[in-house]
Amino acid sequence: MKLKLSTLLHVLLVGAMFSPSVLRAQTEWIALDSEHFLLYTDTDSNKGSRLLDDLEGRYQAFSQVFYPLEPRASRIRIVLVDDRQDFLGWIPEPLKIHNLAAYLLSGSGGAFVLARDSSPESIADDVGHALGHLLLSRSVLWQPFWLQEGIGEYLRRLGRGGDDDPVSREEGFSLSDVVTIVPSQNYNDLAEGGVFRLQSYHLVRILLERYPEAFNAYFRSLREEEGFDATLGVVSESVEAELFQYEDSALQFEAAGGSSAARPVPAGERDAMLGDLAASAGFAPRARTFYADSPLEAGRIGLALIGRGRDGSGGRQTFERLVVDFPESGLAHYFLGTLEPETDEDRRVQIVALQRALDLMPQSGQARAELGWLYVLDDRPAEALSLVDQALELEPEFADHFYEILAEAQMSLDDYEKARDYIQIAATLPHSDLSSLEHYDRLVPEFYRKMESRRRLGEAERVAALRREVEGIADRVDPRPVPVPEAPAPVGRISYSISSGSTAGVTAPPFRETPMPDYAADLRRRGIEGRVVLEVDLDRRGRIANLRVRSSENPELSGPALEAVGRWRFDPARRGFESTEYSFRLTLTFYLE
Repeated sequence: MKLKLSTLLHVLLVGAMFSPSVLRAQTEWIALDSEHFLLYTDTDSNKGSRLLDDLEGRYQAFSQVFYPLEPRASRIRIVLVDDRQDFLGWIPEPLKIHNLAAYLLSGSGGAFVLARDSSPESIADDVGHALGHLLLSRSVLWQPFWLQEGIGEYLRRLGRGGDDDPVSREEGFSLSDVVTIVPSQNYNDLAEGGVFRLQSYHLVRILLERYPEAFNAYFRSLREEEGFDATLGVVSESVEAELFQYEDSALQFEAAGGSSAARPVPAGERDAMLGDLAASAGFAPRARTFYADSPLEAGRIGLALIGRGRDGSGGRQTFERLVVDFPESGLAHYFLGTLEPETDEDRRVQIVALQRALDLMPQSGQARAELGWLYVLDDRPAEALSLVDQALELEPEFADHFYEILAEAQMSLDDYEKARDYIQIAATLPHSDLSSLEHYDRLVPEFYRKMESRRRLGEAERVAALRREVEGIADRVDPRPVPVPEAPAPVGRISYSISSGSTAGVTAPPFRETPMPDYAADLRRRGIEGRVVLEVDLDRRGRIANLRVRSSENPELSGPALEAVGRWRFDPARRGFESTEYSFRLTLTFYLE
């Protein structure tokens, strides 16, 4: 179990070689800050202050209109660059084709708004949509595509708007399509977005203006585990009619005031910040160079993280030294606590480190979750559950990783049903990048195999203990006679076949786990054979919603068949890019050799 260091956003960033003088040729940097942002610039303080106030105003508007965001352990950083060539030198190659005035970059160094010298309105026009995505991910577990697009446009258009014509039925999507469409694998969030984005924005405006209670209830439901199936709760016919008649109006907006006075940035702080920016932009060699030039805590920690193994292992002595050198650094304690423990003593040291990290960074959900994971390893899963629940409240953007820990904790408590539910939630929740999708594609079947092995081992241990107890009682009451060996039971086999009754155009769900029924020796000795036909209904998550016997040639085989198939696991069926319900008929054939 490893810490996921990257925050949620929309693009894979790739590294590039560079000249170390990029953005360091300018000797004078200043910094300004506000409640949620920290701005660095090599322009003048007036430009920096205007941009900071604009983005802070959008952040506060999100908190007032959609969800009140709690303070975070670290602020979003803004880097406002005076020279256009310097600015271009920090943009990953895949993004340069868009020729924007600003980009939101998110990665291991944190979230950054990278902007060139331009008006706050132009910068907000280019980065406001992505900022909406980031803030939504910090608010809810489940993020429907239409809501991502609608809120992104809402934040981008603050202070303007009112220039949209209604979308006609011929050009647009139905309400049902708008709320169920999912992005394709090659979807580009930096592109215009087309009619779907426009309708999503219009739908958000309609709900806020005319159905605020229903929209607020829907938004709150997206914070719950069951939010995958959340519905708007308004009459769809009337909302659909409004969707095709909606005329946009201007969105009121006031930039926030109260940003701090500008202060000069020391070289060490500048280099550590640029190292973080390089790390988030995917420029690892550049990040290493900047970190190496900074003697500060942030530079030392960044350099240690770059040298850390991709699986989170290695560098123990380095992080132990950082804790000694920076005893009041929550991050130093945190990263020591997230190493892969190799011994019981390692684990004890890391538990203490994460407890200290929580003292220093009480808003960190990740620190709580990682401490919970160590408690699972320490055979204290019940203590882990409350910690991870707190982490979900604080930082829902990391919910997929948090539910992975919850699944492990429930498996340690032998609650296999909850463990299955939690690992499926972890796999289904939005992920930050392609590597996370691949991680869960591998993890889920491995988790099921591990859980099935643990369950069988536990059952075997309980049966053996019961047998020893019974034999001990029997020995005390009456010595046992010499047992007469039973004749061996015939070898039994079980095969299965599937026929589907679902609608055409639906892709059948892949099978994740198909444990076979227990063909008991007693049944085989008595020559019990036959077919059992089951009807299986799956919900949109691929979970079994209904399981029943359609026919059985021998009733004694029905129970083992139902028990085993009830533990089968599936990926969701698909209709295009959308998950859907699915039903099929399963025939299990028990036969003897």
